[in-house]
Amino acid sequence: MKNRIFVVLFFVLVIVSESFSQKMYTDYFNEAIERYQSGDLMGALSSFKYVVNYKPKNIVYIEALYFSGLINMKLNYPQTAISFYKKTIETSFDSAYLKGQESPYSILSHYRQLSSEELSETFYSVSKYDSALIYIYLADTVYKIGEEDFNGVEESHARHGIKIARIYEKSGQQDKAIDRLLKAVFYVFGRPDESIAELIRILQKEYTVSELKEITDKSFESIELYNGKRYCINFLGRRLDITYQLCDYRDSPCFDLSIPEQKKKAVSIIKKTKFYLIISGLK
Repeated sequence: MKNRIFVVLFFVLVIVSESFSQKMYTDYFNEAIERYQSGDLMGALSSFKYVVNYKPKNIVYIEALYFSGLINMKLNYPQTAISFYKKTIETSFDSAYLKGQESPYSILSHYRQLSSEELSETFYSVSKYDSALIYIYLADTVYKIGEEDFNGVEESHARHGIKIARIYEKSGQQDKAIDRLLKAVFYVFGRPDESIAELIRILQKEYTVSELKEITDKSFESIELYNGKRYCINFLGRRLDITYQLCDYRDSPCFDLSIPEQKKKAVSIIKKTKFYLIISGLK
């Protein structure tokens, strides 16, 4: 009897020992991140594969899918990367996982937006510009995550705008590229410098520096009050709203442009914007 008890206890101890020594899926994930950061891409991919293939659809699963896409792109396997990014976007959480958990939807939305951006970049790299355009628009609309402040909203919009403009340019739609970039050139918080630089690069294919300066000067002098409340200038046949560069939205209209002194003051204010200063400073 004692021998039987000893044998049973021995097997119990073996099972317990194995369960404690067995790696958890979070261990595989952490291992994958460490390998990824150290440059061991194949090792990282192997560890992420375990999480993707054997574990439930939770936050770690979503992250493993996304990083698997990144690694495959780095290894120059764009089609495999596309497959992982699409799985990241299409994944949803089971209600059982959500029960008693802090809502993971913000994290899921974050990775959906990131995956949409990466899909756009991946399709762009293989010259599939229609698909690249679709996914960057999805990142900017359907999968857009809420920004905490106005600065973040402008910056995100400008960043996506540059990508959209480059896709339009590559697909031979230069006018649409210019239109998209012009939406961000008067941003205050969203670092408009990059959008302005991209716009200048495209415009210099058609205009000299002196021509660009002349066009800009004339457009700023063309300031007008549109629909009784919005201040606009005409730049290359496009109406650009510059109201927020002149007034608080609650105070518009704040200048009577029919009075020469007030118009002169309004023009002097908008000539202090980065858009005007960068173009006027071109050599």
